[in-house]
Amino acid sequence: MKFEEFLVALKLDQRLDLADAVKAGACSIEFDNRITINIEYDKVQAVAQVYCIAGRAPTVQRDAFFAMLLQAHMFGTATDGCMFGFAPQNEEIILFKTISLGELDTATAIKQLESVVNQSIRWTAYLPELLDDWEKKIAHAALSMAPTMMNVRN
Repeated sequence: MKFEEFLVALKLDQRLDLADAVKAGACSIEFDNRITINIEYDKVQAVAQVYCIAGRAPTVQRDAFFAMLLQAHMFGTATDGCMFGFAPQNEEIILFKTISLGELDTATAIKQLESVVNQSIRWTAYLPELLDDWEKKIAHAALSMAPTMMNVRN
């Protein structure tokens, strides 16, 4: 399947200027007025990178947070085959899926996009809660350690 056929299979030709999307090799689609899905075509590998910005990275204990995200997408079990990435220039957590267009049929194309949309909705709703809970736990741990650290100094 070619990129243009992929967009048509997803019925995106009804939502955007198909010629512009094919020429640019990319497009963005908003779903339910709350989630923007980006599709970028990699002509060399014949894949579509389908992704959304799921949230922003925490400012504290980042290594442990990213380890937790890696566990969440291990083997795609908690993400329906989607993966997490990180865009350091904007401090953004990306949820993405690489879709091979080579042998793709229309039904599978639709199923793949639905999967990314559903996971994007799920994770963009869940990540702020996860981050808030994460930062509260870090603050609580720091406060719990403060008296211990004061005893060590005395």
